[in-house]
Amino acid sequence: MINYIVQVILFQLLFLVVYDLFLSKETFFKKNRLYLISSVLISFVLPFLKFSSFKNTISEEYSIVLPEIVLSPQNVIENTSLGKILIEENHISYLEIIFYIGASISLVLFLIKLFKLVKYITLYRSKTERIVTIPETNIAFSFFNYIFLGENISLDKKKEIIEHELVHIKQKHSLDLLFFEVLRIVMWFNPLVYTYQKRITLVHEYLSDSALIEKQQKDTYINHILTSFFDVENVSFVNQFYKHSFIKKRIMMMTKEKSKRMNLWKYILILPLVLSMIIYSSCAQNGIESYTLSKDFTTIYKGDGGNLTSVKLNSKSVFDSYFGPVYPFKKQITIHNLTVAELQEYEKIIGRQVVRNPNFKKFDVQLFELENGRKLIAYFADDEKPKNIILGKVESHLSDEQTGAKTYFVNSIPFSVIDKIPTFPGCEDDDKYCFNKNVQLHFVQNFDSDLPKKLGLKPGKKRIIVLFKIDRTGKVTDIKVKAPAKELEEELIKIMEKLPQMIPGEHKGVKVNVKYTLPIRIDVK
Repeated sequence: MINYIVQVILFQLLFLVVYDLFLSKETFFKKNRLYLISSVLISFVLPFLKFSSFKNTISEEYSIVLPEIVLSPQNVIENTSLGKILIEENHISYLEIIFYIGASISLVLFLIKLFKLVKYITLYRSKTERIVTIPETNIAFSFFNYIFLGENISLDKKKEIIEHELVHIKQKHSLDLLFFEVLRIVMWFNPLVYTYQKRITLVHEYLSDSALIEKQQKDTYINHILTSFFDVENVSFVNQFYKHSFIKKRIMMMTKEKSKRMNLWKYILILPLVLSMIIYSSCAQNGIESYTLSKDFTTIYKGDGGNLTSVKLNSKSVFDSYFGPVYPFKKQITIHNLTVAELQEYEKIIGRQVVRNPNFKKFDVQLFELENGRKLIAYFADDEKPKNIILGKVESHLSDEQTGAKTYFVNSIPFSVIDKIPTFPGCEDDDKYCFNKNVQLHFVQNFDSDLPKKLGLKPGKKRIIVLFKIDRTGKVTDIKVKAPAKELEEELIKIMEKLPQMIPGEHKGVKVNVKYTLPIRIDVK
């Protein structure tokens, strides 16, 4: 999700740069209004547009992110059972908490302002017209079909304001402002949304001014604006008649000659800009699909003697889990049925089992899809013969041949854009699971578990990133480590250098370099 948000903000920034440099000074106000609204919407859609033709022709060097390795003395020493491993500690996403707090505050502020407008309408609306006269103020603004006027404004000024605000009402400018106000609630952390709202508000004023100067003398209209002073309501989603920061820009635009039609070519700049964004989105490593997972609270199922028990955890995942001697579920699937994002999550889960459970090799792993649409990872020991059982109205229809198959589906397909990933010695060709498992076991076996204590690292989770490359000859090169201590970096580099020579990766029959990103977490007690 973070990757998606970053792309959206980047695209919005590029759209705004084009607008400010090329379009904002043109008098094509209606087109500018359309540009500002459409560019925001496009920025949310573009990250989903991915074309493999762009990605496959970019480079002969590819990159893969490996599942995270957890290096903990307790995990290395303990012989933890699979059932205990599955019930993981609850994870609290502080970023999510901050996001929801910010969105809640923004929503409350919006509702307070909206309630204030509703209160004005309820108390002071005219019975015959949609004019809301607010006592003892000089306020002047409109919101949808209502025009709000201060009681202290003279009748002549009121007539002029009403004409101006009627343009806003007729062209439905309040819809634009409300749209951006909703974006401000959802993306309260994004400063570009606030910039967009200011730009569209100014365009609204240009549209109203241009409509009125066609009906009266330009100089007279400008003088009226310059000699008028009104209070401004602190509400961002209403059309203010008088906003001091806009006065100079409005007058400059009214005195400016109309843009020539030949200047419309500037809007063509949108096409190469959008194309470049699509190329970037298509080629971005670990694209948007990697981060769009429909996670829910994890359910752990256990089969015992034909009975199925379950427990729901507080942690969330895209997968539920099952362990036991039987198959109680109807629809069996393989990793071919998983999305890229689900496959990444699946590999992380399997990777954790490899590291934490020394007896993981004894378990067969199967995938199922539940009736509620959730995916389920089923584990059972090789020495436990699967049986067909009846659970309520759900009857397993798998044959003995199907249920007895010892197929590790995790080995079936590589997750990368290349045709053939590097192969760890002793593994079958293109076996990513075997590669990941051996790399993780290599770290567990060679890592000095006492090193964190020797270095005096403070208790807690320490994040480390290891970057390396398997070149066209299969050698592990370009090893780079980012760790909280230099000694840790040196230790991990030594471990990486002990890795054996691999069988290099291939794409379209050509040996290629493959870059790897290996996240490591050390739990210091």
